[in-house]
Amino acid sequence: MDLGTGDVSVLYDAVEGRLLMGPNDLVLDQAGNFWFTVTGTFRGVDRDFGDDGSVVHQYRFPDGFADPMPTNLCFGGPDLRTAFIALSQTGRLVRCPWPDRGLPTAFSR
Repeated sequence: MDLGTGDVSVLYDAVEGRLLMGPNDLVLDQAGNFWFTVTGTFRGVDRDFGDDGSVVHQYRFPDGFADPMPTNLCFGGPDLRTAFIALSQTGRLVRCPWPDRGLPTAFSR
């Protein structure tokens, strides 16, 4: 949003021709890419988008961890290569190794 004019630009409303029905949370990695979870339609997908709007990475949860409502994602661990993800429908908090270094949460600095 342009604070001076109030203009707002939509970055994404669909991916691969499918409407985003539940984008949630927003976190950055150290390369400046942003990640978010998508609830509902994509069944547990975390996506990383490049500056031009192209999908750079798509990670699906392995069998047994699929959840239609992943709602939060953050990075942690000593090297910020551990992703912590809330799976809200099944009531689980999971962690997994992540290929990209994330940024620490603001309150952990």
